[in-house]
Amino acid sequence: MPLGHAQLRAKLLWEVACERLRNTLEPPIGPHESSAADRQQAHQLVHEALDAICEAYSIDSIPGPDLQAPTNPPIQPDGKAGKAQTS
Repeated sequence: MPLGHAQLRAKLLWEVACERLRNTLEPPIGPHESSAADRQQAHQLVHEALDAICEAYSIDSIPGPDLQAPTNPPIQPDGKAGKAQTS
C-alpha cells in the first residue's frame, strides 16, 4: 500500500527523532556529551513524531500499559491467598 504525504512525513519524522534520541542517549565518541537540555529536546522530538504518526494514520490514542495497581487476592487465615469469604 503506497504511503500518502502525511504518512511519509510522519515516518521520516519518527526516524529522525529516533536517531536523535539514540545519539543523545549514547553519544558517538568525541568531545561532545549530551546535556539534560539535549535529552529533553530529543524526547520532545519523539513526542512530536508520535503525534504526527497519530494524525497521519487517524489514530485517536496510543494504547499503553494499564497503570492501575494490581489487586492482590486477600490472605486467608491459613496463610494462603484465595477468594474472600462472604458472610
